[in-house]
Amino acid sequence: MGVQLGEEIGRGVRSVVYGFGSDEVAKVPNADVPAAWLAEEVRLTDIVESCGAVVPRRRRIETVDGVEMMITERIAGASMLLRALADPVEAHELGQRLAHIQLELTAVPVSFALPSQHDRLASKIRRTAMRHGDEWMAAID
Repeated sequence: MGVQLGEEIGRGVRSVVYGFGSDEVAKVPNADVPAAWLAEEVRLTDIVESCGAVVPRRRRIETVDGVEMMITERIAGASMLLRALADPVEAHELGQRLAHIQLELTAVPVSFALPSQHDRLASKIRRTAMRHGDEWMAAID
C-alpha cells in the first residue's frame, strides 16, 4: 500500500492540500475542477520557477485511489494565517512580511510563456458560461 493522504493543511477555491508522507503535500482538486487543470498547474508553476520565483519543488502528478493529485515538497513551518489568528500582535508583523514577499514577487520578471491576466479571465468566463448553457455563451460571444 502506498502513501495515504494525511491531515488537511489548506483549502482553496479549486483544491484542498493534504499532508503526503513526511516531506510532501498533495494538492487534490475539487470534483468540479476540469481534469486538465492539474497538468496546467504544474506547467505554470514550472514557468514561474524558471523566472526566479520561489515555489515548492519536485512537482509531479500521482493517482491515489483513482484521484489525480499534484505532489510537491512540503514547506516546513506554521501557516501565516493561523499564526496571525492566534496572536493579533504578531498579525501586524506577519502582514508587513507578507507585503514584502508580494513586492519581491512582483519584481520577478514575467515570462511570455505565462498566459496574460486577460486570457485567464476570458477562459474562466467561457468555462463558467459553458456550464450554464447556451444563453450564457450567446451573451459573451
